Amino acid sequence: MRGRPIIHWLLFLGFWTCLALPIVLVTRGGRTVERTLSSEGTSVMTWVSLRFSEEPSCFELVQHDKVLWREGSIDEAEFDNSFPILIDDFGAELILRSRLPAAGVIEITVEPDERSERSRTLWVDGEVDETLTFSWSRDD
Repeated sequence: MRGRPIIHWLLFLGFWTCLALPIVLVTRGGRTVERTLSSEGTSVMTWVSLRFSEEPSCFELVQHDKVLWREGSIDEAEFDNSFPILIDDFGAELILRSRLPAAGVIEITVEPDERSERSRTLWVDGEVDETLTFSWSRDD
């Protein structure tokens, strides 16, 4: 073997250390932010629209264990309503519970005052108990 093997090994280890260092710094466990289930946030008047592909037998919209909107004995597939929801730094988290007679589609649109609208489309099969998160940026 020619040269100095110890220097070659040190250069080899130094090169791979330089490549691995940024990867380790980026992927190591950092702080994670968890959403708390407290009622912190501001109450904002919000227009909510629900569109079902078929008439549901019932539905309700819940936030923080508080029922915001409930309908039963339904004979239509499109609904609009306005009510206050809590919006915190993460946005708004709503739970939609519904029962459709068969597989279908549900579209929910949420538009708080002075913010842009957000929509979600759910493909469901019968009963639904889905948590939906709507987020807005600080400028939105």
